[in-house]
Amino acid sequence: MNKVVLKKKKGEELKRGMMHSVNKPNIVIIFDTPFYSSSGTSTIMDMFAQNYVEILEPLSSEIYLISGGHLETANAKIHSIKIKIESRGDPWLIKAIKKLAVHLDVCFHLFKLSKRVDIVIFHTGTRAYAIPIICAKLLRKKVVSVVTGLQSKIFEVSFKKTSFGIGGIVLPFVVRILEKINFSLADRLVVEAPSGVEFMGLEDYREKIIVNGALYIDTNVFKIKKSLIDRRNLVGYIGRLSEEKGVLNFVKAIPKVLEKENKIKFLVGGDGQLRDKIEEYLDVASLNDKVKLTGWIPDEEFSTYLNELKLF
Repeated sequence: MNKVVLKKKKGEELKRGMMHSVNKPNIVIIFDTPFYSSSGTSTIMDMFAQNYVEILEPLSSEIYLISGGHLETANAKIHSIKIKIESRGDPWLIKAIKKLAVHLDVCFHLFKLSKRVDIVIFHTGTRAYAIPIICAKLLRKKVVSVVTGLQSKIFEVSFKKTSFGIGGIVLPFVVRILEKINFSLADRLVVEAPSGVEFMGLEDYREKIIVNGALYIDTNVFKIKKSLIDRRNLVGYIGRLSEEKGVLNFVKAIPKVLEKENKIKFLVGGDGQLRDKIEEYLDVASLNDKVKLTGWIPDEEFSTYLNELKLF
């Protein structure tokens, strides 16, 4: 199935799930990019935003995109509103204040657009945008929330070792409340796979869930170029280098694997907060000759790396 067909399929699913009127609605899409300071993650979110705009453009009269990134397509029909805040390295209290400021800024723009838009789509990843969603509902807008994960689950992993473990209990509990507000108020919840419903505890909201699938894959780019038998024994991880992804577990398992089979090589692709810790571990464990750290992998090179891996 090529990109055009998949685009059409996704567009039709969105149309069925969100749009019941003959008149094309005006849509505002809120993307959670203000806090993505690493160039790699920011690039991914910009790509998601661009894809959404391309899919929704023929289904809408006007599109307003609120994000911290760059939108290639901008014209009389498509409008980009940029919100950008740098929070990397700030104490948690300062980060919390900055996040609140972003949420209030989003509310401000929703108020400004209230007479011009009909549907508000929140593609905010794992972050709980409770205040802007409450704002959108008070403005009597239809709200669609794209749920790709739960920040409460991430906090359980990321903060379980802080403050004698209290951080891994209190923060997830607070965020869980915000997530429930999001799910309860949204008119539609979009998940990428049926398994996500159970994993994220969304069973109570089944009547308003759309299983929309992941964004399209261009099979002209992502195709087999090298057969599995012709590939060397290369095991790889490609993704964000953060605690909840388990990449540190993967790296620390490498010596155990090498005890059984010394001819295997490893690849770690991506960027994130754990990069320094991974580099330090590879040095201490003398694994630099066995493990290649690529850093951020550009989109155009991604399929090439996948065609070199025997196990991903």
